[in-house]
Amino acid sequence: MSAFTPASEVLLRHSNDFESARVLFAGDLQDDLPARLDTAASRAHTTVPPLEVLNRQNG
Repeated sequence: MSAFTPASEVLLRHSNDFESARVLFAGDLQDDLPARLDTAASRAHTTVPPLEVLNRQNG
């Protein structure tokens, strides 16, 4: 995942505002913004399991 969604691009334009913030990402994450956004602390919660977990389960 290298391309950001339009919503993530809006957040990136304001990334300076998040540098000292604790951020919670929740829902249907469609890109890797939680890993790339520079924050004081961040967590990502999603109902979709990571691809690695799906690959292990499907053999």
